[in-house]
Amino acid sequence: MWESAGVPVPHAVAAQLEEMLATDLTELVLPPAPPAVPDPRPLRRLRRQAGMTQREAAAHLRIAVGSLARYEAGQRTVPVSVIRRMAVAYRRPFDEVLGHSGHQPVPLPPGPSWGPADLPEAIRSLRTTAGMSKDGLGRILGRSGQAVRSWEATMRRLELLFGLPTGRFPS
Repeated sequence: MWESAGVPVPHAVAAQLEEMLATDLTELVLPPAPPAVPDPRPLRRLRRQAGMTQREAAAHLRIAVGSLARYEAGQRTVPVSVIRRMAVAYRRPFDEVLGHSGHQPVPLPPGPSWGPADLPEAIRSLRTTAGMSKDGLGRILGRSGQAVRSWEATMRRLELLFGLPTGRFPS
C-alpha cells in the first residue's frame, strides 16, 4: 500500500527506506519517468527543423512530394544521392542524415595507410558513402565503370575527391 500511495509512509520508516535503498527521499516520491520513445520519423523532424514544407523540400531535393513522404514514413529506402542533398538542404551533417535514413556507412579499413588488399574495400566504402555508382566514379575519374585501370595514377585524385589526407593510399 505504500508503493501505490494508498497509505502514507511514516516519517521514521521513510528515513529507513532512504538509507536501505541508498537513495534520496525525493526520488522515492517522484513518479517514474516515462520511457524514451524513439522518433518514428526523424527525416520529417529534420525537414521541419530546417523550416521547410514537404513541397519545398521535394523541390530542393529534385524528387516528387510523394517520394519524400514515403522516405519520411520509412516506407522506402532513401538513395544515398538524395541523402546527400537532404544534408545540404536541411543544413545537417551527412552522417546524421545517413543514420536517420537507416543506412549504415561501410567502414574504411583501419590503419594510417592501406595496402593493395585493402584498396577494393576502401574504394567501395568511399564510393557508396558518397552515393556514387561504379560508373559514376569511373566518369569522374575518367575511367570506365567496369574496368578502372591504372589505380596508382588515380590514387591522388581519389584522395582529393574524398578529402583524404595525402598518402592515405599506398603509392
